Amino acid sequence: MLSESNIHWLAPVTILSSLIGGTCLAIAHHLFNSSLKGTLVDADPYELVNFEVTQQQINTAVGTALAFLSRSCLVVALSTAYTQAFWWTITRDCATARLSTIDVLYSVLSNFWNLFKARMWWKHPLLLLMALVIWLIPIAAIITPATLSVAIAAVKPSPSEYRSVPRADFESLKFFAPGQSNTFTGLASVDTVFYNGPTYMVERIAYSVATGGTILPISPASPNASWSLDFNGPALRCNNINTTMREQMQTNILNAYRGNSCQQPYNYLAWTAANGSPTPSEGIASNENPFGNHAAPFSNTTPFIMNRGTLGPLLYDAVGAKGNATTNGAANATQAATIYFAAMPKFKYRELGSCDANPNITAEQVSVEFGRYFVNSTILECQLRNTSYHTNFTYVNGQQFVDITTSAPDEDAPVATLAGFYMNGDYPKCAGLNADYEGCNVDRYTLQRLSFQAILDAFGRVFVGTVLDGQQSKYGGTYATDTKVMSTVLLDTKELSFLRTPSNWATAAETGTYTHLGSTGNMPSLYDWTAEPSQRFLKDAVEQLFQNITISMLSSEHFQPNASSPFAPPLVNVTSHVYQNVYQYSAVKLWLAYGIAIALTLLGVIFGLIAVITNGASYSDDFSTILRAARYARLSKEVNYCDSDGRDPLPRYLGETTVLFSGGKSSPKHFVVQSKDASWNGGCDFVHG
Repeated sequence: MLSESNIHWLAPVTILSSLIGGTCLAIAHHLFNSSLKGTLVDADPYELVNFEVTQQQINTAVGTALAFLSRSCLVVALSTAYTQAFWWTITRDCATARLSTIDVLYSVLSNFWNLFKARMWWKHPLLLLMALVIWLIPIAAIITPATLSVAIAAVKPSPSEYRSVPRADFESLKFFAPGQSNTFTGLASVDTVFYNGPTYMVERIAYSVATGGTILPISPASPNASWSLDFNGPALRCNNINTTMREQMQTNILNAYRGNSCQQPYNYLAWTAANGSPTPSEGIASNENPFGNHAAPFSNTTPFIMNRGTLGPLLYDAVGAKGNATTNGAANATQAATIYFAAMPKFKYRELGSCDANPNITAEQVSVEFGRYFVNSTILECQLRNTSYHTNFTYVNGQQFVDITTSAPDEDAPVATLAGFYMNGDYPKCAGLNADYEGCNVDRYTLQRLSFQAILDAFGRVFVGTVLDGQQSKYGGTYATDTKVMSTVLLDTKELSFLRTPSNWATAAETGTYTHLGSTGNMPSLYDWTAEPSQRFLKDAVEQLFQNITISMLSSEHFQPNASSPFAPPLVNVTSHVYQNVYQYSAVKLWLAYGIAIALTLLGVIFGLIAVITNGASYSDDFSTILRAARYARLSKEVNYCDSDGRDPLPRYLGETTVLFSGGKSSPKHFVVQSKDASWNGGCDFVHG
C-alpha cells in the first residue's frame, strides 16, 4: 500500500454518479410507464424515414432504452467498485496470492465461467458476491420492460343509452291460445271467450327450462352490456299442507289405491285443484263437478278418476256477467291457481284390507297405514302469485348472468284463475277485454291474469301425472309414468332422488337389488359411478324452476312488446361495456427488479468506497495500472523468458507462483525475468538475478 494517501477523484465520482444515474433512470422508467397506464393503445402508424412505426413500438423502445441505460449505469458503478476492492485485496500489507487466483479475480468480469472456480473464491466471498451481482444485473433490464403490457380493459366511464331490451309482454294475447267462443249454451254471452290453454311457445320454453334447469339464453342489446329491469310476473309459493288436509289427501290416495285392486303404488303425484270439469262441456248449466270441489288428486267414488287438469281451479259455471243467477253476483273464479306435488318413496305393494272396487275407508281407519305408506312423504301446495321482479342482466363476451330479486311472499298477490272473459273488438266505439263484461275497457290486469295462468298451465303439463314404481308393485316391472317429471331437474331434489335409484346399476349392485351383479370384479367397471348432484329441497327447487321459466319467457321474440301497443313499456338505460386495448403497468414488478439491483449495487459501492479509503488511493481498470503495479511485484518463482509474451495458456509453474505487490517500496531486483543470450534459438536459458 502506498505510504501516503493519494485518492484521485475519478473512481469515487464514477461510482457515485453511476449509482445515482442508474437510480434516476429507474425512476424515469417508472414515471414513463405510469404516464401510459390505462391509456388507449394508438394503433395508427407514423411515417419515419419511409418506415411505419406505431406509438406502441415507440413506447416499447423508450422503456427498453431506459432499462438498458439504468442497467449500464449500475454495472459501471459496481464494476468500478469491484476494481477498488480487487486492488485492495491484492495490495494490502503482506498479502500474497497465487498468480492463477489473481487471474480469476481480475478477469471474472469478462469471463463468466470464472465464477465456477470455487477453490479460487473461498477466501474472497465479497468479491465473488460483487462479481455475481454484476453478471445478474442485466436480468433487471429484461424484466422491467415487460412490466408495461397491453391488455383489454373496459372503457371508463362506461357509455350508456336508453334502448329497447328483451321483455315479456304479459299484458297481451301472446301467452294463451285463442279460446272457444259462441259454442256454449246457457248463461255465457256471445262475446265470451273461454280460456283454451297456453301457446305452443310457452309450453316449449317451460319444458326446455324444466329439463335444463337454467334460464334460457336471452339475446342482449350488445355482447357486453348490463341493465336493470323491474316488472310484475308470476311466481309459485310452496308450503307443506296442514295436518288436516294431509290426512284427507292420504285417505283419498289410499282409497284410489285400493279401488284399483292395489295394483298402482303411487310414488309421485302432481295435480291441480279441481272445480268443475277440466274442460268445458257443451252446456254450462249441465256442467257436472266430478271432483266435488276439493283439492284431492282422485275422485271419491269408483272408478277413482285422477284430476289430470293442468290448471285449476277453473270455474266454468261462473263465467258470465255479474248479477246473473248462476254466478251468484260474482264474475269468474276467486280461488288462487294451485298445483300440488306429492313424493312417497315408501309407497309400495301391500294388501290393504280387501282390494275391491268399492272401498270406502276413513282417515281414522287407515291411520295405522299412514306410517307404512307415507313414511318420509312430502305433499306440497304451490300457489300462483303476482310478484314484483327486480332483475339485473349482465353480459360479458356473450356470457349471461342474471341476478333476480323478488318481493317477499307476504307482499305477493294471489292470482285467481279465469275460465272465461269478455272480448269484443267490434264495439261501435271501442274494444273491450275484461272479466266484468264492460265495453270500452281493455283491462290490463285481465290480460296479465290470463298470461300468468297460461305459464302455470304449461308448467302443469310437464309435471301433472303419476309415477308408479313397477319394482314395488305386485307383479314387478319398470316405472309407469304419465308425466314428464322423470326428465326434469326435480329428480335432483332430496324428495324425488329415490326415483333415479332403480335406473342405476351401481346403486342396484351396492344395495343388493340384484344380488348376482356384485360390486367387485370386472362388472362394476361398466356401471355409472357418476356422483349425484347436490340436492335441494323440492319446495325450493319448484319455486326456483318456475322463476327460471318466467325469466326465460324474455328469450322468445314471440313475447316481445309491440311499440305501438297502448301498454308498450318505456325504454331502459343500457350500459355498454366497451373493451379496448390499454396499457397495463405493474409498478410492483418493476420496483422489485430495480430495487434488488439497486440495493445490491449500493452494498457493492459501499464496499468499493471503503476499499478506496483503506487503500488511500483509487484505481482504474487500465493496462497502465497493471503495468505499473506489476513492475516491482515480488514473484516466488522466476519467469522464463519464453513465457514473458503473455500468451495462453498460463504455465503451471506460474499458476502456482505467489505474488506480493510492493506498492512502490520494493527493490527492482525482486522482479526477475530470464534474459535471452546470443545463442537462443527458441529455447530458454535461466539466469537468476
